[in-house]
Amino acid sequence: MRTPRRRWLWLLLLDAAAWAVIALFFAAQGYLSSAYSGRPASWSSTLLYSVHFYAVWALLTPPVLWLAARVRPARRRVARFLAVHVPAGVAVSLLHAWLFAVLYWPRYSDAGRLDSPRALWGSMLAAHFHSNLLLYWLLVGGVLAAGTYAAYRDREARLARAELQALRAQLHPHFLFNSLNTISSLVREEPLAAERMISRLGDLLRITLGGHRTDEVPLRQELDFVDRYLEIEQTRFGDRLRVERRVEPAALDALVPHLVLQPLVENALRHGVAPRRAGATVEIRAARQGGLLTLEVRDDGAGAPAGIADGVGLANTRARLERLYGAGHRFEARPAQPGFAVLVEIPFRNRSGRTT
Repeated sequence: MRTPRRRWLWLLLLDAAAWAVIALFFAAQGYLSSAYSGRPASWSSTLLYSVHFYAVWALLTPPVLWLAARVRPARRRVARFLAVHVPAGVAVSLLHAWLFAVLYWPRYSDAGRLDSPRALWGSMLAAHFHSNLLLYWLLVGGVLAAGTYAAYRDREARLARAELQALRAQLHPHFLFNSLNTISSLVREEPLAAERMISRLGDLLRITLGGHRTDEVPLRQELDFVDRYLEIEQTRFGDRLRVERRVEPAALDALVPHLVLQPLVENALRHGVAPRRAGATVEIRAARQGGLLTLEVRDDGAGAPAGIADGVGLANTRARLERLYGAGHRFEARPAQPGFAVLVEIPFRNRSGRTT
């Protein structure tokens, strides 16, 4: 993690590099413009002028960004925003012209074009006051746009975490109800099985209630959670529940949203396994396909009723994926022959941030 000092150093280097590129661009434009107009200018003099002009902006950019970050057009404070930035923009335009005149005057005095730095300052104001004012507001607008985007991303992250908490809350009541009913039926007839189920239930609740500092976890961790969940449900359904896993080893380290598989598996149990006396097979697939991770949960059971794709579990999962990945994901819930299948496709990433 970068220290504040190193962070400021990187920002200053970025500031200098950005204005250097802009200076080179406009120097080339000015040189070519003068050449095409039949009044060719020296490349060195054109470049020197542009470098001085934008070097002053490199000096002024940090304080402009600092002021823009602290005085924003918040609700009911637009008047204060304008009262600060309108005069500040004028002051920066005047100051830029003066600093340029002081720095560039030796070049002008050698050429004998103007008789004093003050005359050069006046010439710069006449030529560049409005463009400097525009540059000031572009910098302010850039800070405001970056702040708006950061706030949007933060709000999206909070919404994704809120949806995860809602998913946890949704998981607990009916899952606990079913599990406790199963345990109560086993206590007298199969006490060892009841004891094992209580232990597995405790492990599962520790994971869900413990929470996570990030929205994503490795797939192997998510599969471990699903295995614990299915172990409890296996006690409930017995031979009616058959589970198959087809998970590529290359996919195990991929990051996935926490609790993304559980509602898909629960959907298969509720609508595929539970309605059938013969039960059904639930298949969990995971594979890496280039830069994408494909997850699929399907069953060969009774199929899903109409409108299941808009049910709480699947709708919540769809919303979370939209928050986390935007257009970079695919979510598909569809009837299978037989049964039902849910497909999730997200960018492949691991802890190191690698996507390929």
